[in-house]
Amino acid sequence: MISRLLLAGLPILAFAMPHVSLQSSDAAGQILSQHERDRADHLRGDAADLASRLPDEYISVADGKLTRETREATLKKFQEYLAHRKHKAWDDLEPPVVHVSPSGDMAWAVFRVRSQYVDTKPDGSQAPGEFVCAWTSTYEKRDGRWFMTSVTSTFELR
Repeated sequence: MISRLLLAGLPILAFAMPHVSLQSSDAAGQILSQHERDRADHLRGDAADLASRLPDEYISVADGKLTRETREATLKKFQEYLAHRKHKAWDDLEPPVVHVSPSGDMAWAVFRVRSQYVDTKPDGSQAPGEFVCAWTSTYEKRDGRWFMTSVTSTFELR
């Protein structure tokens, strides 16, 4: 009797599972699209668009410290940073990993990129540079939009 109930329920489960997977796939695609916008913003030097995907406040973990950051303060940091640094490349070294919660309103993602850039010094001279950075971001969907709620970043030592 139990085996018949289980067999009868399998078609229902098989029908329901693709729906969940498609929802997660769509959410993961939205987060990956944001990552592509982040890349484009770095290459264009668009601090305002970079900050637009942040909530009013989020948590940053770096250099052994946990800080609460605001969108406004981060916008100022981005503006100062991008005023003297022109990114020539901002490329994924590995495919990003995105996991969306079964409810579809929370997610995390892991990224690893290499940037090549040119810094303009106060005297006007220019110096090329590069770095490799990896980070984990958490996301929350609010009013139909994904916001990064925390970021933990590391830089490869060279």
